Amino acid sequence: MNIFNYYRDKNVQLLEEMVANGELPAGLDYSRVKVEPPREAAHGDMATNAAMVLAKPAGKNPRQLGDLLVAKMKKLPEIREASVAGPGFVNFRLVNTEWSSVLIDILSAGVHYGDSKMGKGEKVNVEYVSVNPTGPMHAGHVRGAVIGDTLANLLEKSGFDVTREYYFNDAGTQVDVLARTAYLRYREALSENIGEVPEGLYPGDYMKDVGQALAKRDGKKWLGKDEKEWLVPIRDFSVRTMMDMIKQDLALIGITHEVFSNEREVVEGGTLDKVFKILQDMDLIYTGTLPPPKGKEMEDWEPAELTLFRSSKFGDSSDRPLKKRDGTWAYIMPDIAYHFDKIQRGYKWMINVLGKDHGNYLDKMRPAVAALSGGKARIDVMFCGMVKILKDGVPVKFSKRSGNIITLREMIEEVGADATRFFMLSRTPDSELEFDFAKVVEQTKDNPVFYVQYAHARCCSVLRNAKELWPDTDVSAAALAKTDVKRLNSEEELKLVRMMAGWPRYVESAAEAHEPHRVTIYLHDLASEFHAFWNKGSDDTTLRFLIEQDKELSPALVVFAGILWYAYPRGAEKYSDMDVPVVKADTSPVKTVPADPGGMEVPHQDSTVFDPLQKNPAAEIEKLLPAQEEPINKDVDIKPAKPGLKSPTKDVKSSPDKVEVPKVVVAKPAIAASGDVYVQLGSYHDMSAVKRDWEKLKKKFPDLFGTLDMKIEKVDLAGKGTYYRLQAGTTTADHAKEICAALKAAHSVGCIVVRK
Repeated sequence: MNIFNYYRDKNVQLLEEMVANGELPAGLDYSRVKVEPPREAAHGDMATNAAMVLAKPAGKNPRQLGDLLVAKMKKLPEIREASVAGPGFVNFRLVNTEWSSVLIDILSAGVHYGDSKMGKGEKVNVEYVSVNPTGPMHAGHVRGAVIGDTLANLLEKSGFDVTREYYFNDAGTQVDVLARTAYLRYREALSENIGEVPEGLYPGDYMKDVGQALAKRDGKKWLGKDEKEWLVPIRDFSVRTMMDMIKQDLALIGITHEVFSNEREVVEGGTLDKVFKILQDMDLIYTGTLPPPKGKEMEDWEPAELTLFRSSKFGDSSDRPLKKRDGTWAYIMPDIAYHFDKIQRGYKWMINVLGKDHGNYLDKMRPAVAALSGGKARIDVMFCGMVKILKDGVPVKFSKRSGNIITLREMIEEVGADATRFFMLSRTPDSELEFDFAKVVEQTKDNPVFYVQYAHARCCSVLRNAKELWPDTDVSAAALAKTDVKRLNSEEELKLVRMMAGWPRYVESAAEAHEPHRVTIYLHDLASEFHAFWNKGSDDTTLRFLIEQDKELSPALVVFAGILWYAYPRGAEKYSDMDVPVVKADTSPVKTVPADPGGMEVPHQDSTVFDPLQKNPAAEIEKLLPAQEEPINKDVDIKPAKPGLKSPTKDVKSSPDKVEVPKVVVAKPAIAASGDVYVQLGSYHDMSAVKRDWEKLKKKFPDLFGTLDMKIEKVDLAGKGTYYRLQAGTTTADHAKEICAALKAAHSVGCIVVRK
């Protein structure tokens, strides 16, 4: 629940009561009424602008209307005090139990806390990454990828129907150069001495893999052939292979796209001609001349007749040429056709994430989108600043042509996926960013990633120590959600609660403003409040999380740790609906529990809190997990969960059309005799969704579920409704554990073992 939206609705109800009583006129527009934190905490818990925005249509002075509203608010048992301030703002404070109840809401929702209906299901297409397939993802590409992916996650969490799209150019001269390079490496793979890679081709070693894969697929088929025979098939093979490599690289930082589009299909499908005809029929195409470019002296410039689009009718500074002087398409025309294709697919809102070097792209594209959609569609562009990569304190310059790159894969192996994503979001998207490999892995409070991860590690220690202190205590989210938290009423405690309660506002505001960096700001601020609260326990024993002599208060304090463990570890990352249960080991970077966390001076026992080279981080963290809890109550889609830093991998042989890269191999569990155990795979509102996903699972993992039967368990959860649990069985406990381990290795669904 968004507590600020809740009290906004409360204020509207009070205003409606005043309308019913004749104190205010009917027909007031409440759309501009807001409730949010005041600028200064000393003014109250919340503030509303209702009196300010409604005074004129209500025919009253703002302070007069504010006084009427305050009189109504003071009668509510949830409000401790209310007053009018300044020109008419109304500040108010809640009773402490209102804040403490937020903790229960957070634990009940888990990673779904902060989910919003703001978007009302509106379709939005977010295009990001869109690196051309001429090489692997490198460190310079990562920022735009992370910014775009986090924005898509925020929009989805805010209730929009998001499609993540990747568009690449496979129709230009670059891909012909790629094909010629692949042919050279193909010859090398067949033992020919190729010498130095000629200038103009791609010299990177990654092209050796492409050549070897081609030789493996086609043998000596292309040796000695003329270029016109092999250029197209080898070009297609190389593009496909590069895109496979790029997809696998992106998966390392948890990025997947639903749609991949390419320029060749747009061009060869006749879309450019179709768009041109549509614009002609709308009388938006003409032949004319343009003035010389502004701000540039061009002595050899001569006016020439061009085929122009009347883009100035749609707010452009001048009309745009759609064809060059020689009659071929201008470079902008394929992009216009591509966006027309998006419009045809039903998107009325498109967001492109591009580098700042595409600065005037929006000016060029917005008129075309407006014209081709009849003004019904819009396009926004997020521009990402450059990233300066420092390695050993020295700036690294990237060039595929020279082969001088640090690949995304190398970056993740060195510093971890979480650290990479966090740092790429640590500043506003359009500002320049310095990514220093050494600083990213520093184990100090000056490293924001470590600072946030350390707060999480401390939460782990609280949950573990609570279990050791009181072995019969259940510290699962479901159990903590039933805790009596009324005794949490000190100002130090409530300050941390208010910070947690603000998360839904951060989600909506970050999505609305297209500023995903707000997520890292929030997580850092939350960690800061948590560390401050932790340190105060040294001076005030009543603020410690575990008080051996007060078992009634301790569970309430443990709730803080539970929330930070259950709900916030992934910030606004796109959670997998197949995470069953909510408790899921965060696999990167490693967080182990210090024996005595102390202050921010990290003891030696905490030396692996940020160790990206740990061989099996998930296993270390899982030792800390509390008991399994109620599954996420939401329909699921069978798709890979976001990977962590490194999963155990084996080298496997690729298909002939793919470069050989490491992939996760799912071990087949041995066929087990029947037993008294089920494997629980999900929890649903809809019975049909259970059967649908069971069929998907059987099809995807026939070796795991071929001998098991589906069981549907109906559960009535008080206050939450009826759910249907998908279970597979029966089998033995050992076999069930093997199934869960295999699913986890495949980054697929989560599962828990259930006895009959």
